Amino acid sequence: MDINDPLGRLATHLSDDMAATSAIIGEQTSSPIPLAGAITSHLFSAGGKRTRPLLLLACARLCGYEGTLHHIMAAAAEMIHTATLLHDDVVDKSTRRRGRETAHLLYGEREAILGGDFLLGRAFSMISAGSPESFKVMADAAATLAEGELHQLSLTGSPFVDEEEYFRIITAKTATLFEAVCAMGAIIAGASPEQRQALANFGRHFGIAFQLVDDALDYKIQNTHTGKPIGNDFREGKMTLPVILARAAGSDEERKFWDTRMIAPSRTESDFSQALEFIIAHGSVEETLVRAEKHARNAEECLAFLPHSSLREMMMEAVESCPQRTA
Repeated sequence: MDINDPLGRLATHLSDDMAATSAIIGEQTSSPIPLAGAITSHLFSAGGKRTRPLLLLACARLCGYEGTLHHIMAAAAEMIHTATLLHDDVVDKSTRRRGRETAHLLYGEREAILGGDFLLGRAFSMISAGSPESFKVMADAAATLAEGELHQLSLTGSPFVDEEEYFRIITAKTATLFEAVCAMGAIIAGASPEQRQALANFGRHFGIAFQLVDDALDYKIQNTHTGKPIGNDFREGKMTLPVILARAAGSDEERKFWDTRMIAPSRTESDFSQALEFIIAHGSVEETLVRAEKHARNAEECLAFLPHSSLREMMMEAVESCPQRTA
Protein backbone atom coordinates (compact mmCIF):
# COMPACT_ATOMS: atom_id res chain seq x y z
CA MET A 1 0.00 0.00 0.00
CA ASP A 2 1.00 3.61 -0.60
CA ILE A 3 2.10 5.13 2.72
CA ASN A 4 1.01 8.54 1.39
CA ASP A 5 -2.54 7.22 1.25
CA PRO A 6 -4.48 7.25 4.57
CA LEU A 7 -5.41 3.58 4.15
CA GLY A 8 -1.74 2.85 3.51
CA ARG A 9 -0.75 4.73 6.66
CA LEU A 10 -3.26 2.70 8.65
CA ALA A 11 -1.76 -0.49 7.22
CA THR A 12 1.73 0.73 8.13
CA HIS A 13 0.58 1.49 11.68
CA LEU A 14 -0.72 -2.09 11.92
CA SER A 15 2.13 -3.58 9.88
CA ASP A 16 2.91 -6.35 12.40
CA ASP A 17 -0.75 -7.41 12.45
CA MET A 18 -0.94 -7.27 8.65
CA ALA A 19 2.24 -9.32 8.28
CA ALA A 20 0.92 -11.97 10.67
CA THR A 21 -2.35 -12.06 8.74
CA SER A 22 -0.55 -12.45 5.41
CA ALA A 23 1.53 -15.30 6.81
CA ILE A 24 -1.64 -17.12 7.89
CA ILE A 25 -3.15 -16.63 4.44
CA GLY A 26 -0.05 -18.19 2.93
CA GLU A 27 -0.22 -21.16 5.28
CA GLN A 28 -3.94 -21.73 4.89
CA THR A 29 -4.02 -21.52 1.10
CA SER A 30 -1.33 -24.14 0.59
CA SER A 31 -2.59 -27.52 -0.61
CA PRO A 32 -1.17 -30.91 -1.60
CA ILE A 33 -3.18 -30.42 -4.81
CA PRO A 34 -0.98 -28.13 -6.93
CA LEU A 35 -3.91 -26.70 -8.90
CA ALA A 36 -5.65 -25.47 -5.74
CA GLY A 37 -2.56 -23.61 -4.62
CA ALA A 38 -1.91 -22.22 -8.10
CA ILE A 39 -5.39 -20.75 -8.48
CA THR A 40 -5.45 -19.09 -5.07
CA SER A 41 -1.87 -17.82 -5.19
CA HIS A 42 -2.51 -16.31 -8.63
CA LEU A 43 -4.88 -13.79 -7.07
CA PHE A 44 -3.21 -13.34 -3.68
CA SER A 45 0.22 -12.72 -5.21
CA ALA A 46 -1.23 -9.94 -7.37
CA GLY A 47 -1.56 -7.79 -4.26
CA GLY A 48 -4.77 -5.91 -3.56
CA LYS A 49 -5.78 -3.37 -0.94
CA ARG A 50 -6.72 -5.92 1.74
CA THR A 51 -9.13 -3.37 3.14
CA ARG A 52 -11.39 -5.89 4.88
CA PRO A 53 -8.72 -7.61 7.01
CA LEU A 54 -7.21 -4.21 7.77
CA LEU A 55 -10.55 -2.98 9.12
CA LEU A 56 -11.00 -6.09 11.27
CA LEU A 57 -7.53 -5.68 12.75
CA ALA A 58 -8.05 -1.95 13.32
CA CYS A 59 -11.44 -2.41 15.01
CA ALA A 60 -10.07 -5.09 17.34
CA ARG A 61 -7.11 -2.89 18.35
CA LEU A 62 -9.35 0.16 18.69
CA CYS A 63 -11.39 -1.77 21.27
CA GLY A 64 -8.25 -2.61 23.24
CA TYR A 65 -7.57 -6.14 22.00
CA GLU A 66 -4.01 -7.37 22.62
CA GLY A 67 -4.20 -11.01 21.53
CA THR A 68 -3.64 -12.73 18.19
CA LEU A 69 -7.00 -14.34 17.32
CA HIS A 70 -7.83 -11.35 15.14
CA HIS A 71 -5.02 -12.37 12.77
CA ILE A 72 -6.82 -15.65 12.02
CA MET A 73 -10.18 -13.92 11.58
CA ALA A 74 -8.71 -11.22 9.35
CA ALA A 75 -7.04 -13.85 7.17
CA ALA A 76 -10.34 -15.73 6.91
CA ALA A 77 -12.17 -12.54 5.91
CA GLU A 78 -9.70 -11.88 3.10
CA MET A 79 -9.99 -15.48 1.93
CA ILE A 80 -13.79 -15.18 1.79
CA HIS A 81 -13.48 -11.94 -0.17
CA THR A 82 -11.01 -13.54 -2.58
CA ALA A 83 -13.32 -16.53 -3.07
CA THR A 84 -16.08 -14.14 -4.13
CA LEU A 85 -13.72 -12.51 -6.64
CA LEU A 86 -12.91 -15.88 -8.20
CA HIS A 87 -16.62 -16.63 -8.49
CA ASP A 88 -17.56 -13.12 -9.68
CA ASP A 89 -15.02 -13.19 -12.49
CA VAL A 90 -16.60 -16.36 -13.84
CA VAL A 91 -20.13 -14.95 -13.57
CA ASP A 92 -19.15 -11.62 -15.14
CA LYS A 93 -16.79 -13.20 -17.70
CA SER A 94 -14.14 -10.70 -16.59
CA THR A 95 -10.77 -10.84 -18.30
CA ARG A 96 -8.63 -8.75 -15.91
CA ARG A 97 -8.29 -8.65 -12.14
CA ARG A 98 -5.61 -6.66 -10.29
CA GLY A 99 -3.80 -6.09 -13.55
CA ARG A 100 -3.62 -9.79 -14.39
CA GLU A 101 -5.52 -12.22 -16.54
CA THR A 102 -8.37 -13.70 -14.50
CA ALA A 103 -8.01 -17.17 -13.00
CA HIS A 104 -10.86 -18.69 -15.01
CA LEU A 105 -9.11 -17.76 -18.26
CA LEU A 106 -5.84 -19.28 -17.08
CA TYR A 107 -7.13 -22.42 -15.38
CA GLY A 108 -10.73 -22.86 -16.56
CA GLU A 109 -14.14 -21.85 -15.20
CA ARG A 110 -14.78 -25.06 -13.26
CA GLU A 111 -11.34 -24.85 -11.73
CA ALA A 112 -11.75 -21.21 -10.68
CA ILE A 113 -15.13 -21.94 -9.06
CA LEU A 114 -13.69 -24.87 -7.14
CA GLY A 115 -10.70 -22.73 -6.14
CA GLY A 116 -13.15 -20.28 -4.59
CA ASP A 117 -14.96 -23.13 -2.84
CA PHE A 118 -11.62 -24.33 -1.45
CA LEU A 119 -10.99 -20.86 0.03
CA LEU A 120 -14.46 -20.71 1.56
CA GLY A 121 -14.03 -24.09 3.22
CA ARG A 122 -10.66 -23.15 4.67
CA ALA A 123 -11.92 -19.75 5.80
CA PHE A 124 -14.90 -21.06 7.74
CA SER A 125 -12.75 -23.74 9.34
CA MET A 126 -10.52 -20.91 10.59
CA ILE A 127 -13.46 -18.85 11.85
CA SER A 128 -14.61 -21.83 13.93
CA ALA A 129 -11.61 -21.11 16.18
CA GLY A 130 -13.52 -18.09 17.46
CA SER A 131 -16.84 -17.75 19.22
CA PRO A 132 -20.16 -19.04 17.85
CA GLU A 133 -21.20 -15.40 17.58
CA SER A 134 -18.26 -14.61 15.29
CA PHE A 135 -19.05 -17.62 13.14
CA LYS A 136 -22.69 -16.55 12.78
CA VAL A 137 -21.75 -12.98 11.87
CA MET A 138 -19.52 -14.14 9.04
CA ALA A 139 -21.83 -16.94 7.86
CA ASP A 140 -24.77 -14.53 7.70
CA ALA A 141 -22.60 -12.02 5.83
CA ALA A 142 -21.53 -14.64 3.28
CA ALA A 143 -25.15 -15.61 2.64
CA THR A 144 -26.27 -11.98 2.31
CA LEU A 145 -23.37 -11.25 -0.02
CA ALA A 146 -24.44 -14.09 -2.31
CA GLU A 147 -28.04 -12.86 -2.20
CA GLY A 148 -26.85 -9.40 -3.23
CA GLU A 149 -24.96 -10.80 -6.20
CA LEU A 150 -27.98 -12.90 -7.20
CA HIS A 151 -30.23 -9.84 -6.87
CA GLN A 152 -27.95 -7.87 -9.18
CA LEU A 153 -27.66 -10.79 -11.60
CA SER A 154 -31.45 -11.14 -11.76
CA LEU A 155 -31.69 -7.50 -12.87
CA THR A 156 -28.93 -7.62 -15.48
CA GLY A 157 -30.18 -5.92 -18.62
CA SER A 158 -33.12 -4.25 -16.87
CA PRO A 159 -33.07 -0.46 -17.31
CA PHE A 160 -35.68 0.05 -14.60
CA VAL A 161 -33.50 -0.34 -11.49
CA ASP A 162 -34.02 2.69 -9.26
CA GLU A 163 -31.76 4.16 -6.59
CA GLU A 164 -33.52 2.38 -3.74
CA GLU A 165 -33.03 -1.03 -5.33
CA TYR A 166 -29.45 -0.19 -6.29
CA PHE A 167 -28.58 0.68 -2.68
CA ARG A 168 -30.17 -2.56 -1.47
CA ILE A 169 -27.93 -4.46 -3.86
CA ILE A 170 -24.65 -2.76 -2.93
CA THR A 171 -25.43 -2.91 0.77
CA ALA A 172 -25.88 -6.67 0.47
CA LYS A 173 -23.06 -7.50 -1.92
CA THR A 174 -20.36 -5.17 -0.56
CA ALA A 175 -21.24 -3.33 2.64
CA THR A 176 -22.36 -6.48 4.47
CA LEU A 177 -18.82 -7.89 4.54
CA PHE A 178 -17.37 -4.54 5.64
CA GLU A 179 -19.96 -4.45 8.43
CA ALA A 180 -19.19 -8.04 9.43
CA VAL A 181 -15.41 -7.61 9.70
CA CYS A 182 -15.80 -4.48 11.82
CA ALA A 183 -18.30 -6.24 14.09
CA MET A 184 -15.97 -9.24 14.36
CA GLY A 185 -13.11 -7.01 15.46
CA ALA A 186 -15.30 -5.68 18.26
CA ILE A 187 -16.54 -9.17 19.21
CA ILE A 188 -12.99 -10.53 19.45
CA ALA A 189 -12.04 -7.62 21.70
CA GLY A 190 -15.04 -8.14 23.99
CA ALA A 191 -16.33 -4.65 23.25
CA SER A 192 -19.61 -3.35 24.65
CA PRO A 193 -22.80 -3.81 22.59
CA GLU A 194 -22.79 -0.06 21.90
CA GLN A 195 -19.22 -0.10 20.59
CA ARG A 196 -19.91 -3.17 18.51
CA GLN A 197 -22.97 -1.54 16.92
CA ALA A 198 -21.05 1.68 16.26
CA LEU A 199 -18.28 -0.24 14.50
CA ALA A 200 -20.75 -2.35 12.53
CA ASN A 201 -22.45 0.86 11.35
CA PHE A 202 -19.03 2.31 10.51
CA GLY A 203 -18.27 -0.71 8.36
CA ARG A 204 -21.62 -0.59 6.58
CA HIS A 205 -21.26 3.07 5.60
CA PHE A 206 -17.62 2.56 4.63
CA GLY A 207 -18.64 -0.37 2.44
CA ILE A 208 -21.37 1.61 0.70
CA ALA A 209 -18.94 4.48 0.04
CA PHE A 210 -16.36 1.99 -1.23
CA GLN A 211 -18.78 0.44 -3.75
CA LEU A 212 -20.04 3.84 -4.90
CA VAL A 213 -16.46 4.82 -5.71
CA ASP A 214 -15.90 1.52 -7.55
CA ASP A 215 -19.00 2.16 -9.65
CA ALA A 216 -17.89 5.73 -10.37
CA LEU A 217 -14.40 4.61 -11.40
CA ASP A 218 -15.90 2.34 -14.06
CA TYR A 219 -16.94 5.47 -15.97
CA LYS A 220 -13.92 7.68 -15.17
CA ILE A 221 -12.01 7.98 -18.43
CA GLN A 222 -8.91 9.40 -16.73
CA ASN A 223 -8.68 6.45 -14.36
CA THR A 224 -5.81 4.06 -15.13
CA HIS A 225 -5.13 2.60 -11.70
CA THR A 226 -7.71 -0.14 -11.17
CA GLY A 227 -5.94 -2.87 -13.16
CA LYS A 228 -9.05 -3.41 -15.28
CA PRO A 229 -10.57 -1.58 -18.26
CA ILE A 230 -13.35 0.93 -17.70
CA GLY A 231 -16.87 0.23 -18.89
CA ASN A 232 -17.14 -3.34 -17.63
CA ASP A 233 -20.39 -2.65 -15.76
CA PHE A 234 -21.98 -1.20 -18.90
CA ARG A 235 -20.84 -4.10 -21.06
CA GLU A 236 -22.33 -6.52 -18.52
CA GLY A 237 -25.66 -4.65 -18.49
CA LYS A 238 -25.40 -3.54 -14.85
CA MET A 239 -27.46 -0.53 -13.79
CA THR A 240 -25.06 1.16 -11.40
CA LEU A 241 -25.65 4.61 -9.93
CA PRO A 242 -23.90 6.63 -12.69
CA VAL A 243 -26.26 5.06 -15.24
CA ILE A 244 -29.34 5.37 -13.01
CA LEU A 245 -28.63 9.09 -12.47
CA ALA A 246 -27.90 9.76 -16.16
CA ARG A 247 -31.09 7.99 -17.24
CA ALA A 248 -33.19 9.90 -14.70
CA ALA A 249 -31.74 13.27 -15.77
CA GLY A 250 -31.80 12.56 -19.50
CA SER A 251 -34.22 13.47 -22.26
CA ASP A 252 -36.78 11.05 -23.66
CA GLU A 253 -34.32 10.24 -26.44
CA GLU A 254 -31.57 9.50 -23.91
CA ARG A 255 -33.86 7.28 -21.84
CA LYS A 256 -34.74 5.41 -25.02
CA PHE A 257 -31.01 4.79 -25.54
CA TRP A 258 -30.59 3.40 -22.03
CA ASP A 259 -33.74 1.31 -22.22
CA THR A 260 -32.86 -0.29 -25.55
CA ARG A 261 -29.14 -0.74 -25.00
CA MET A 262 -29.26 -2.12 -21.44
CA ILE A 263 -31.89 -4.71 -22.37
CA ALA A 264 -29.98 -5.79 -25.49
CA PRO A 265 -28.05 -9.10 -25.41
CA SER A 266 -24.77 -7.18 -25.76
CA ARG A 267 -23.42 -3.65 -26.03
CA THR A 268 -20.80 -2.34 -28.46
CA GLU A 269 -17.89 0.03 -27.92
CA SER A 270 -19.90 2.62 -29.82
CA ASP A 271 -22.71 2.13 -27.30
CA PHE A 272 -20.25 2.66 -24.47
CA SER A 273 -18.92 5.87 -26.03
CA GLN A 274 -22.48 7.19 -26.23
CA ALA A 275 -23.20 6.10 -22.66
CA LEU A 276 -20.06 7.85 -21.45
CA GLU A 277 -21.10 11.03 -23.26
CA PHE A 278 -24.47 11.08 -21.48
CA ILE A 279 -22.91 10.28 -18.09
CA ILE A 280 -20.36 13.07 -18.48
CA ALA A 281 -23.00 15.54 -19.66
CA HIS A 282 -25.16 14.97 -16.58
CA GLY A 283 -22.27 14.87 -14.07
CA SER A 284 -23.34 11.41 -12.95
CA VAL A 285 -19.86 10.30 -11.85
CA GLU A 286 -19.45 13.43 -9.75
CA GLU A 287 -22.90 12.96 -8.19
CA THR A 288 -22.08 9.33 -7.39
CA LEU A 289 -18.95 10.51 -5.58
CA VAL A 290 -21.04 13.06 -3.65
CA ARG A 291 -23.14 10.14 -2.37
CA ALA A 292 -19.91 8.33 -1.46
CA GLU A 293 -18.76 11.37 0.52
CA LYS A 294 -22.05 11.37 2.44
CA HIS A 295 -21.60 7.75 3.50
CA ALA A 296 -17.95 8.38 4.34
CA ARG A 297 -19.05 11.18 6.68
CA ASN A 298 -21.65 8.89 8.24
CA ALA A 299 -18.92 6.32 8.84
CA GLU A 300 -16.72 8.93 10.51
CA GLU A 301 -19.56 9.93 12.81
CA CYS A 302 -19.94 6.32 13.94
CA LEU A 303 -16.35 6.34 15.20
CA ALA A 304 -17.16 9.26 17.50
CA PHE A 305 -18.63 6.66 19.91
CA LEU A 306 -15.16 5.13 20.36
CA PRO A 307 -12.43 6.53 22.65
CA HIS A 308 -10.16 9.11 21.06
CA SER A 309 -6.81 7.70 19.95
CA SER A 310 -4.30 8.01 17.12
CA LEU A 311 -5.70 4.77 15.68
CA ARG A 312 -9.23 6.17 15.62
CA GLU A 313 -7.95 9.30 13.85
CA MET A 314 -6.21 7.17 11.21
CA MET A 315 -9.40 5.19 10.66
CA MET A 316 -11.32 8.45 10.23
CA GLU A 317 -8.76 9.69 7.72
CA ALA A 318 -8.94 6.39 5.82
CA VAL A 319 -12.70 6.54 5.37
CA GLU A 320 -12.63 10.28 4.65
CA SER A 321 -10.19 9.66 1.78
CA CYS A 322 -12.27 6.84 0.28
CA PRO A 323 -14.17 9.04 -2.23
CA GLN A 324 -10.83 10.32 -3.59
CA ARG A 325 -9.30 6.92 -4.26
CA THR A 326 -8.32 5.99 -7.81
CA ALA A 327 -8.05 2.20 -7.48
